[in-house]
Amino acid sequence: MYFGHLRLFLGIGLLFFPLGAVISGLQYLLFRAGGLNALVTAAGSTNAVVDFLAILLGIVFTVFGLTLIHSATAIAMVEIDGGREISAWSAYRRTLPKLGSLLGTVLVGAVALTIVSFRSRIEMKGPVP
Repeated sequence: MYFGHLRLFLGIGLLFFPLGAVISGLQYLLFRAGGLNALVTAAGSTNAVVDFLAILLGIVFTVFGLTLIHSATAIAMVEIDGGREISAWSAYRRTLPKLGSLLGTVLVGAVALTIVSFRSRIEMKGPVP
């Protein structure tokens, strides 16, 4: 199925290339030209808090981008299974109305994973010092 529609699935996966540039641009704007510039100036660019915030921003956008790619891939596979033609652009266009629910699902999953990871740490090692 994938090799028969290689151009479609490669086109869907190409979203990761501009996504990396967008994440880098947002980090630059936020930490060098934006509101967190004072934090970077005061704490330094290699400070753990600054690094954590930059990595967190990258992870959030990467996970959301991966969710979009999975949604577009699922739509494309349903269309292929139904014998209909679809392009990468039309798969992404059909994903657009679902952006709100996709973002909500990612946020709920992230919060649940965070709660479970902190709970397991507390139960295994006792209270966090």
